[in-house]
Amino acid sequence: TWTLSGNGTLSKATKTSVTYTAPTGITGSISPILTATSIADATKTAVALLVVLGTPLIDPTDLFPGNVGSPYTAQVSVSGGLAPYSWVLVSGTLPPGISLGASTTAFTTLSGTPTTLGTYSFQISVTDANKKLSTVDLSLIIKATAACLLEGQYASV
Repeated sequence: TWTLSGNGTLSKATKTSVTYTAPTGITGSISPILTATSIADATKTAVALLVVLGTPLIDPTDLFPGNVGSPYTAQVSVSGGLAPYSWVLVSGTLPPGISLGASTTAFTTLSGTPTTLGTYSFQISVTDANKKLSTVDLSLIIKATAACLLEGQYASV
C-alpha cells in the first residue's frame, strides 16, 4: 500500500508503483514523504522523501549596516526554483563601492567597500532555469567610519 505525508496526491497505484502529482502554485519548495508498505508483511516499509521545487522565493533578508571605508559582505539567498539562477539589480541604487555578485547558485552576495554614507534602497530579482522570477526590496544603511576602542587586558599601548 502507498501513503503520502504532505502536499500532493497519489494516483494509479499498483502493487509496484504509484504516481505522485505535486500541487500547483508551489512557492519555494515542499518535501512530502511517500511510504510503501509491503502487502505480504505490514512490518516492512520503504520511505522516500520527495523534494518539489516550485517558484523561487528570495528568503527574508535584513541587511546589517556597513561603514564607510570598511569591507562589507552580505548574502541573499533563494529557496525553490531550479538552478542555474540569474541575479539582477532591478531598481534603486547600491551604495557606491558595493556590487551585486554574478552568482548562478541559490545565493549571491553584496560586497565591496562602501565609500559614501547614506541609506540606499534597491530591488533585486532572481530568475531560475524555468524562467520563474522572484524579487525582494532591500535597504542598506552605510554609516560613517567608526573607531574601535579596546580596553582591558587585550588593549595594547
